[in-house]
Amino acid sequence: MANIYSLSTELLRLIFIHCSIADKASLSQTCRLLHVIIIPEVYRCIDLSTHNLDEKCRPMRYLSEYALVPPDFVEKERPRFEIEMFERQRLFIRTIIERPEYGKNVRKLFWTVMDSHDSWGSEDFGIYWEDENGEPSDEYGYSGGNQDEFEDDEERPMYVPEDEPLWRTFASFTGVVSVDICWIRFWREITPPPPLFPSATSIRLSGCMTRAFAEILLGGGLNAASLKSDLEQLEIHNLLQFSEPVPGYQQSLHLRDLSKHVSSENSGCRRTNGGRPMDGILDILAGRCTSLMSLRITTWGPRESWLLDEKMTKIDDQRYFSWGQFLKSVRHTLQYFSFEQGDNNNEFIGDRRGRRPHQQHRPMDQLFVRWILPVLLEGPWPRMKRMEIRGVGRWTESPRHIDTPLSEVEKRNPNAIYKIRPYVDHLGRQYYEVEETHIAFTVEAKRKLQAVLGDEVYLDIDETASRDYECCEQMKDGIPDISD
Repeated sequence: MANIYSLSTELLRLIFIHCSIADKASLSQTCRLLHVIIIPEVYRCIDLSTHNLDEKCRPMRYLSEYALVPPDFVEKERPRFEIEMFERQRLFIRTIIERPEYGKNVRKLFWTVMDSHDSWGSEDFGIYWEDENGEPSDEYGYSGGNQDEFEDDEERPMYVPEDEPLWRTFASFTGVVSVDICWIRFWREITPPPPLFPSATSIRLSGCMTRAFAEILLGGGLNAASLKSDLEQLEIHNLLQFSEPVPGYQQSLHLRDLSKHVSSENSGCRRTNGGRPMDGILDILAGRCTSLMSLRITTWGPRESWLLDEKMTKIDDQRYFSWGQFLKSVRHTLQYFSFEQGDNNNEFIGDRRGRRPHQQHRPMDQLFVRWILPVLLEGPWPRMKRMEIRGVGRWTESPRHIDTPLSEVEKRNPNAIYKIRPYVDHLGRQYYEVEETHIAFTVEAKRKLQAVLGDEVYLDIDETASRDYECCEQMKDGIPDISD
């Protein structure tokens, strides 16, 4: 009678496809043969993320009127599944530190950088690494355990675990081809990472991170020669950024030392708000991505012009301009392009309800029309198969009163919708209330875009965003104040 050892490796792999990860892990411990066959399958796809879960979370400073938000929001109450995932990440990192040869098997990585629990405004900065006896561990080159156990404040870890075990784990993934990283931790990186994921051809970035970290993931943080010119898929999913202290600082500083530096009265540093969409991050790749086939950009966009100052307007202008220039540089290889913009409706609940500024279009729509649309209409798009544009919508102005009805010519405007209500005042005089809605992505522009793409390209245009996007200006610079 044949036993499992007589089966070919190919047949065993087909069998193991139908086993769960837990079953595979158990089987890999039964004998050396199965260990060699199964371990590469177990580690081929590592998904220790929460930002892609089909879950809803309570936003920070929750009100009963607020809508629940997606798990990739940074400013939200920490759900239980994030705490559980953090523990799974901790155990996985420990395994890779002990057996770094496993890392070469990873091909796909999904990872959420997070705290162990809600540390917003808290002095507890996360869970602590412990040895098998539950005691503070120095296994990874630093101390762990409860912060009260540290007698010397200079040795007290600001955040435990520190990032070095994570960087060492990521660095072992030398064969990974697809990377999806979301940073929802309130603090920036404790120490800067080395160059990571040299073989990645698909990258998705989201959350709120430093520009330096994002550039390292794209290959341009330390050496321009390492830029990922062989990227095939790229997604920037509402990528926000921590602000940088003004003036600049030495990026190699440990976060504890950086906190002391920016808090010092003699440093001259001025701490500014962050948490806005990262601008110019694709500039380092412009003209270098000769193989990019898929590009997806989603972003929070400004909804009301009266909330923007001159500085914010310039930053948003530069952000959309940068995307347009990068899009132009890859139009000859792109097969799929998706752009989506939106806002966070929770921002408009409460004392601002009903307030409507005098503007014909939302600022985000004006930015799209100014910087993205001309690139799309310019063409050519020789390899394009599908293009999606979502969230370039319409704006309804506050009602205005007129003495005479609108002419037929005005009412035939295809890019505006009018609601006209006749009224008679107390003196018997008739007037009209006009509610005017302006459409940003005009009918003519849509027709031209389809003509540029050709009938064989599927064009999907929807004025409504598929979800809310956040702009968390309370995030500031990601440098906790531990100077005291």
